[in-house]
Amino acid sequence: MPPRIQILTYDASSFSDELYQQCLPLVDSESQIRIQRFFRRDDAVRTLLSRLLPRMALLDHGIQPNLFTFNATKEGKPFVATPSPAPFFYNVSHDNELVAMVHGENSTSSSLAGSLGIDVMRLDMPKRESMDSFIETFTDQLTESETTILHAGATAQSKLEMFFWIWTFKEAYTKALGVGLGFDFRRISVDPQHNIVRVDGKEPCGWKFDKFRCRNGNGVDYVGVAADYSSLREGWSVEEGKWEVQQEDAKEFAEKCLTSLR
Repeated sequence: MPPRIQILTYDASSFSDELYQQCLPLVDSESQIRIQRFFRRDDAVRTLLSRLLPRMALLDHGIQPNLFTFNATKEGKPFVATPSPAPFFYNVSHDNELVAMVHGENSTSSSLAGSLGIDVMRLDMPKRESMDSFIETFTDQLTESETTILHAGATAQSKLEMFFWIWTFKEAYTKALGVGLGFDFRRISVDPQHNIVRVDGKEPCGWKFDKFRCRNGNGVDYVGVAADYSSLREGWSVEEGKWEVQQEDAKEFAEKCLTSLR
């Protein structure tokens, strides 16, 4: 069974400070301290939601809140510490009004945190910047073939979409590896038009990727990639919208957490 993707759409205007304060005690004290350090409230809420997602998933597996704990690898990738072995591995990502989690079984991974990764990005770029100058900002993290593909795009919108497909592939892959920020993105080459991925010039055997699209409550488009590695898998593949995706309003999800996790 392929991993599942869960998406929360966050609207700051409907997510009250009271709801945020009520949900904060649902996570461990270390997470609470980290969340409260954020200067921007939106960052704090998104991080809180990313902590609540795996907790609700554990509850769905019949594990009560007093029986599970979380930890992170030395590189910072989170995982379920208890119960052990964990019923699933997971990874989270958030950008602007979206929080996403991929989770699923991964019994062949030698890592405590498994080999799942996800990244989502809003199809938008900084204001007062041209598409070509935006691409140039990232040239030290793009391969020559990727830069060629992007500059050959017919419109600014098509270039933007291809860029974010490339970027989310790279992010999802490295997050699945759990290697932190030291991985050279130029080792990964992505052709999003033909769904071709190469790592160090070779096919990424054992890897499966899923490209997905979603839209928040205000009609803003996002693209994302989830990555899954198994040493038992032959070959590799890129799928488009084949993994199960569940989308929910963040406010309704948080209210559900208050009822279920207390």
